[in-house]
Amino acid sequence: MTDAKPDHPVQARPSSSTEPSAEELKASNEELQAMNEELRLATEQLETSREQLQSINEELTRVNHELKGKVDELGHANSDMQNLMDATAIATVFLDRELRITRYTPSAVSLFNLIASDLGRPLADLATRLDYPELGGDATRVLDRLVPIECEVGRPDGKWFLSRLLPYRTLEDQIAGVVVSFIDITAQKQAAAQLRSSEERLRLVVENATEYAIFSTDLERRITIWNSGAQRLLGYAEGEAIGRLADMIFTAEDRDARAPELETDTALAHGRASDDRWHQRKDGSRFWASGAMMLMRDTLGQAVGFVKILRDQTAEREAQEALERSQADLLRALAENEKARAELQAADAAKDRFLAVLSHELRNPLASIDAAAALLIEAGVPVKDKDAAAQVVKRQAGSMKVLLDELLDVSRLKLGRLELRRERVTLARMVEAALEATRPLLDAAGHALQVDLPDYPIELEADPQRLVQVLSNLLTNAIKYTQSHGAITVKARLEGANAVITVSDNGVGMEPAQMARMFDMFMQARLGADSSQGGLGIGLALVRNIVELHGGRVEASSPGLGKGSDFRVILPAQRGTVREADAAAPPAAAANGSPNGAGRGDKRGLILIADDNVDAGWGIARLLEIAGFATIRVRGGSEAVKETRRQKPDVGIIDIGMPDLSGHEVARQIRETEWGKHMVLIAATGWGQESDARAALESGFDAHMIKPVDLRKLSALVDELLARQRG
Repeated sequence: MTDAKPDHPVQARPSSSTEPSAEELKASNEELQAMNEELRLATEQLETSREQLQSINEELTRVNHELKGKVDELGHANSDMQNLMDATAIATVFLDRELRITRYTPSAVSLFNLIASDLGRPLADLATRLDYPELGGDATRVLDRLVPIECEVGRPDGKWFLSRLLPYRTLEDQIAGVVVSFIDITAQKQAAAQLRSSEERLRLVVENATEYAIFSTDLERRITIWNSGAQRLLGYAEGEAIGRLADMIFTAEDRDARAPELETDTALAHGRASDDRWHQRKDGSRFWASGAMMLMRDTLGQAVGFVKILRDQTAEREAQEALERSQADLLRALAENEKARAELQAADAAKDRFLAVLSHELRNPLASIDAAAALLIEAGVPVKDKDAAAQVVKRQAGSMKVLLDELLDVSRLKLGRLELRRERVTLARMVEAALEATRPLLDAAGHALQVDLPDYPIELEADPQRLVQVLSNLLTNAIKYTQSHGAITVKARLEGANAVITVSDNGVGMEPAQMARMFDMFMQARLGADSSQGGLGIGLALVRNIVELHGGRVEASSPGLGKGSDFRVILPAQRGTVREADAAAPPAAAANGSPNGAGRGDKRGLILIADDNVDAGWGIARLLEIAGFATIRVRGGSEAVKETRRQKPDVGIIDIGMPDLSGHEVARQIRETEWGKHMVLIAATGWGQESDARAALESGFDAHMIKPVDLRKLSALVDELLARQRG
């Protein structure tokens, strides 16, 4: 805007008119100054306010940061709480002050059939199978009284829960509602029920065990439990016994000897103490009791006391003492019940072994007879071989007759019908007859025999046939239990009024345990796990019985295993004119059999036959030779191993039971050699049980055959196994 010039000149006012204007200007200036001061003050106030706002903003930022941290912490806490609620098996429901549901754990879902939309609903609206109609009322009482309520509640399906209702307290300790939790205690309830049932059964057992005094004590021996049996036996009522020292049931002399203390010390150290002693009743009378004290421990294994069990056995003791005085042997039998049972088991096992050995003993002569019969009917067999075969049949039939006679004698002994036909005989004639009867076995084994008889006659009043049977049995045992080429001695002497005949050998010997039962029926000496040389176990039993029927006795002794044995027959001697008795004619001497094959040549193969039964080995060898095989015959395990290594045969037909080495051991030693790994090994034995066949295969045999062996099957088996080996 520009200033407009007036159309007319301005006339100057008089000076007097300018003074009010100056005053006005001055006033205006002062007013302006005042306004300026106010503006300045306002500016300062604005600055102050701006600083305050900035401080407030900084404080708000800090508070906001803190609140964010709190929110994060609260989020973590909520996550932890949610995970805890999900993980716990405790069913929990959170209620507000109006008993409306605010939160619940997963485990509570099945109890109340909860769904998400149930949040905010009153607890009373929910259906549950819990037998807890007082739940709403209890929740109200917890809010009113602020006192927790705990109880056990069940369900129709048999489950049990421990219910706990607690006030819900905020961090500011304000009551915001109720927390209801249910803990599954079904297993504990069942265990408690079982424990109560067990305790009840135990209580009933203790209370009804009137034949036994049962009581418990603490560690200081003060009585804590006293059953009706203790009251009946000891005379103290329960009220009289509880709290008293259990020492009161001991006699004065036992208390002086510190028997109660020693009993508890033993129970503390070993968990149990037992004793048989005299005890004292309330009325002072005494009774003999068999007692036991057991240490009691709590669930932590700490000793808390003792249990004592007593039974009155006075009558039994008196009967036992009377029995001891009158029948000491019966007392020993009672003291060894267990031993008698073991002996019964051993007898049963001996019976089973007897049947197995009987089968074996019958198969051996049958094998010899079978092989000899095959030679007799075979065309083209030389006459001398047929004659030898006939002798084999005769000898082995005689062996079977002896075996059957012994079995019949056993039957007669059991029935008490074994009778003696006594007459005057000379001891020398009886020894001679026994030697003649066992000569074939002696020669076959290659033993050296020494006979030492006095130059004066010894007369006996005896059954000649039975006495020859006794001496023949002892000689046969000596021959069987002595390795080939051993030494056997027969000696007779007159000692006082008795004739003493001793049969000694340097064979396998005996252990003391064997000697104690050597003369028992069906007991065989065992040479080893594979041996069959024990026989039927009736020979020595017959020897003892026959000798005892003659008024004598028989004794056995041995320095130990491998050191030989001595058998002594002691019989009452007679004097006067001797009428020589005719003893039963001894069996004919055994033939040595045909010589071994002379090598393979153009034969089908070389076969080694190992059998301590000479007749059986000879018969099999001759039939195999007729079938085109070359053979080697040996009579023992050691000789079989030696000849195998020397001649390297193609096939070995080996008996299991031999006096030196068993067939199993022979097979194992042969298989250890390079040549023997490719040999055909066949077990030919009288042991025919499944376990015997399995043992033969395990020891290295290719096949197991039971005597008497079918020679055609044997020949075919040899061809098959040889073809398999060579193929």
